This record gives sequence, C-alpha cells and structure tokens, in this order.
Amino acid sequence: MNSPDQPDERVDVREIWPNEALNFTPWLADNLHLLGEQLDLQLELVAREEQVGPYFLDILAKETASGSLVAIENQLEWSDFSHLAQLLVYTAGRDARVAIWVATEFLYELAEVLHQLNEWTVDGVRFYGVKVEAVRPAEGSPPEARFSKVVYPGGWDENQTLPRGRIESEDAHKYRKFFEPLIASVASAGHSQPKPHLRFGSGDRYFRSLEIEGISYAVAFDATNNAWATLHIEAGAKERTKHIFDRLYARRSELEAAFSIDPAPEWHWYRHDRWSFSSISVRRDGSIDDPPERRDETRQWMLALLPKLRDVFEPRVAETLADEPTN
Repeated sequence: MNSPDQPDERVDVREIWPNEALNFTPWLADNLHLLGEQLDLQLELVAREEQVGPYFLDILAKETASGSLVAIENQLEWSDFSHLAQLLVYTAGRDARVAIWVATEFLYELAEVLHQLNEWTVDGVRFYGVKVEAVRPAEGSPPEARFSKVVYPGGWDENQTLPRGRIESEDAHKYRKFFEPLIASVASAGHSQPKPHLRFGSGDRYFRSLEIEGISYAVAFDATNNAWATLHIEAGAKERTKHIFDRLYARRSELEAAFSIDPAPEWHWYRHDRWSFSSISVRRDGSIDDPPERRDETRQWMLALLPKLRDVFEPRVAETLADEPTN
C-alpha cells in the first residue's frame, strides 16, 4: 500500500477504457459530475454522438445553472489539431456557451489556443482544457479516473502542458512510421481518398470512399494486440447507417465468400446500436510493438484487404442506396 506521502501510481488510461468511443465516451457521459466538480460546473447529459452537419460531437451537455449548452470533445491521446478543430466546429454548430476538451496530455501550443480564445471571445463563452489520467491510489487496487484543470477562463496551468515544440508522443510516432508506406501505396493505387483521417486515435487510419459519402475503409491496431481492416459505415442519419448495415448483413454469407484469402478471414460484424456508425471488420493478431518483419507482414495484409473491401462491398452499398425512396 502507498504511504501517505507517496504519490499515486499513474497507469495507462486504457487499463480503464480500452477504446475511446466504445468505453471512455459512454463512461464520461455517465460521470459528468466528476468532470463538473473539477470545473465547478453542474453538467447534465443532453446527448451522445450528437450530429453537427456531417460530424458527430462526443457529448452534448447542459450547464444546469444557466441552461447553456456545453460541447465536450474527448480523446484518449495527446491533444492534436484535428480535435481542436472539431471542438470549434461543434461549439459553433450547437451555439454552445461552454466548450470542454478532455485529453490525456496537452501540448503547450494547443493549450495556449484555448487560453487565447478565452481572452478574445465575448463574455459568456468559456473554453476549458481538462487532463484525464488513470491512477492507482494503493498497491493492488483498481485504477481510478482523475481530472485536472489545464485551461480555464481567466488562466491556464502551463506546468501541466507538454513542452513547446513537442509535437507527438512516442506511440504516435511509431504509428505514423508504420502507416506512412501504407498511405503512399493507397494513394498510388487510387482506390480511395489518398489522405486518411484518424477516427479513434493514432492507431488507426480511415480512407474515405471516392464514390459513396459516409463510407470509409480503415486499418487499425487496438490496445489488445489486434490488427483490423474495416468497412466503416457512418452515413449521416443513424437510421440510414443501420439500414445499410442490415442490408449487407442479410447477404453476409455471399459477401464473406467473395474473399479468397489465406488464411481464411476472421469476420466481425458490428451493428453498434448505441452509436452513429456500424462496421464490418476482418481481424488478425498484430501489434505496433511486433518485430519489424511481423509489422511488415501486417501492413501487407492490410494493403491486400483495403481494395478487396472496396471491390466487394461498395457495389452492394450503392445498390442499397439506389433502392432508397426519393422525396
């Protein structure tokens, strides 16, 4: 057991929440009081995965005292440019008076942006940067969540930010080096949008379809030593996404049989009823920490599956959309 003057042991946040979207966001939505206590705000949940144009806000909340809407964007990674942009889009799109960005670490330059926004914006609009950690308060005890305020109206704690000029974590660097040759191959093949985006963290890359809005082809590692190649469906309205998934699932045997790959693919069909997206994935063992030759093998496996996913599934998605009634 830790002594009274011994600091709590900090552990990997993914010991509590293996997946940002599937674990952390729902947990945070159910525990807004813990976040609110750190910011001296009373927060009520309004919605999760709130649609804002073609995008989806992690959590839309309300400040009880004022009734103001609160946009909450979270990530189980270091702060990055894309999440800053998303926070601003969601805040403007929902006319939120409070914007909260939760991340495991804040780069100095990005925390400074939130601080300057508090200095520049009109009264009544507030920006917060909040650091989330997982700590073990005593030896053998389960890890617990801990929030700490980094940026807030009227000030910011520069000591809680990463040094100036430090732009990516060690893990983010490893993933970037792994995906760079894969991205170059995808770009030269012209199967999808050549510039990918990150959806759930630095361990994934999503390539949007050239033909069908709301369809992406993804490759990823997760925190439990799995590598994935995925058809990601996020077609605007949740009902439309689930309709596309259901139509594909009805042809599951036919679609899976179209993949002549050795070894036989391990399929995972996830409707994700609680979320705005659905996914159809192929899995194999794989980790970013594998030996180089094993990582190369995983990369080639991903590269082989990406065009196959497009060639097999995209015509069926197009057929489903063509059958939709027109107004």
